[in-house]
Amino acid sequence: MLNIGSQATVKEKMPIPTIEQRIESAKLESEAAEKAADKVEAARLKLLQQAEMQRNELLQCELSEMRLALAAARAQATLATQLAEAALGRRSAASKSENDEVLMGARPEAIVALADQKVESGGGFGCKGSLLTAEIDYQRAQAKKYAASGKPLLWDFDDLLQYAEGDIAPVFDKFPSGSHPPWSLIDTYPRRVRLPQREYLLCSRVTKMKATTGVYEPCTMTTEYDLPIDGELSEGGDVPWAVLVESGQCDLMLISYLGIDFQCKGARVYRLLDTTLTFYGIAKEGQTLSYDIQINSFAQQQGQVTMFFFSYNCYVDGKLLIEMRNGVAGFFTDKELDEGKGIVWTGAELKMMAKHRANPKDSTPFMLAPSGKPNFTDVEMQKLSEAGHRPGTWESVLGPSAAGVMHKLCARKMLMIDRITHILPRGGARGLGMLIGEKSLERDHWYFPCHFKHDEVMAGSLVSDGCSQLLKVYMIWLGLHITVDAVTFRPLNAQPNKVRCRGQISPHKGKLVYWVEITDLGIDKQTGYPFAKADVNIIDINYEAGQKFDHADEGSLLAALDKYGKGDMAHRIVVDFKGVALQIEGNVVGNGTPPATHSLQLQSAAEGHAAGGLHLSGGFRSALPPKEFMRWN
Repeated sequence: MLNIGSQATVKEKMPIPTIEQRIESAKLESEAAEKAADKVEAARLKLLQQAEMQRNELLQCELSEMRLALAAARAQATLATQLAEAALGRRSAASKSENDEVLMGARPEAIVALADQKVESGGGFGCKGSLLTAEIDYQRAQAKKYAASGKPLLWDFDDLLQYAEGDIAPVFDKFPSGSHPPWSLIDTYPRRVRLPQREYLLCSRVTKMKATTGVYEPCTMTTEYDLPIDGELSEGGDVPWAVLVESGQCDLMLISYLGIDFQCKGARVYRLLDTTLTFYGIAKEGQTLSYDIQINSFAQQQGQVTMFFFSYNCYVDGKLLIEMRNGVAGFFTDKELDEGKGIVWTGAELKMMAKHRANPKDSTPFMLAPSGKPNFTDVEMQKLSEAGHRPGTWESVLGPSAAGVMHKLCARKMLMIDRITHILPRGGARGLGMLIGEKSLERDHWYFPCHFKHDEVMAGSLVSDGCSQLLKVYMIWLGLHITVDAVTFRPLNAQPNKVRCRGQISPHKGKLVYWVEITDLGIDKQTGYPFAKADVNIIDINYEAGQKFDHADEGSLLAALDKYGKGDMAHRIVVDFKGVALQIEGNVVGNGTPPATHSLQLQSAAEGHAAGGLHLSGGFRSALPPKEFMRWN
């Protein structure tokens, strides 16, 4: 057994579900298989193949130019043209931040001009001088520092990049174990388990591993990710949920090292089914995330592994940041993916929904300073992403009730909500609010090609970030921010967020529909911070298959939503999230209670979730992690 470095022990007892229970709960459902690639997609793939085979940097730059031009065509004006042109004229090699300020609101023609400037100087995504290349350079510089430290190391960043984009044999041959065919055999298969390519490769190194190829028993891997400063996915702001969650992506590499592709032979592909995430804080740019990943058990049929069950703990500066439990992933054929019916609600779930609808709550006390704005356009959402941290931006979008709010919604590349079509403050089963948001999908959008090579599918972590973006907007829309003196969003501590994936989101022209139902609102009686919780259903609309989802009025919207979650192949929920939760932190205004005109009841943000009790998985759910989990020893 390969056992390099001392392995940190996660002190927990994980009850192992029976194979029958997991297989039953994890029957795979998915959307229609990817349609035959159109001419543009075929040209892109051909260019990718040429770049891969010939290692031709010029081709990579041509690809980047195409992506940048497409992105520029979708950009919208939020700043005066003269400001953009003036700033572009002042740009120098040392003034990246100045140029980025202009790009935040530049008109499309200004961005195209900058694209031309970048291409002429060898710039563009993946080319010398681009932000992505800067992040690659950062990771390589960090790798040199780590190597000089003498700490345990199995694979560095370039090894991981090779594993994600190249052949597997040069990487795994460095640390052989067990008895198995040569790793080069797997490189002949059309698909295999990989890490995401460079645009979403969020792992800097593997430091420890305890596993044997060909032996499907509990095993572990420890990884680290150095969060880049002013990175493309954070842009100087908070590191998004998607990055914190996705950086624990090396369950892929661990199952791959066990030799799963000797069984799958390119005919079956990896897909995540279930996970439960509990946050205890956030991380900042420049910090290093450490992940203890463990595969706990396997489901097998006729001697072949069909699913595995895993977990991880994420630490930053030695303190527990995230615990992920109940992770389930499986390996499926294209036919099995095609035949999935999506999330199908059980009789118990339908009964609970009916109960909530029969006894709705009153959302009026939570409308402390409601905006009243019924929807948000693409331009407005881009503005909150690009310039939300600047004075007056939120007020210009939401109205006077948002005066003084300065919060960058997300990095522009991470904007997963292009528009909000409905805000119904008394909607949803509980009467606390319902929102409908949309994310446009195009085959050339950055998140398809990078996740994964030869097996493109949108990462669930990116979809999850859209949930938090919608919840942020709704909390400001209600006016919950007026209870504190500044707006700092944080995940609600110790709140489990359960995710179920029952359909893949493959490359196509269409949109994701976020169906958000607010499940709880309040002011925490201990901290005074306002909080909100929600359940979110994700609907994948494929324009190429003739699907559509456009409902201007509330009546037609509700009638359309009523068809989902019932096993209808034409109306599938591909992913759902239970327990998405945020709070707004800051100095509490006044005595910590809402204005007298609102009878908002103070409560514990953890109520209904057994504060201080145990997860069903055996982890803890206290306001802070138990002492034995506070440090990574």
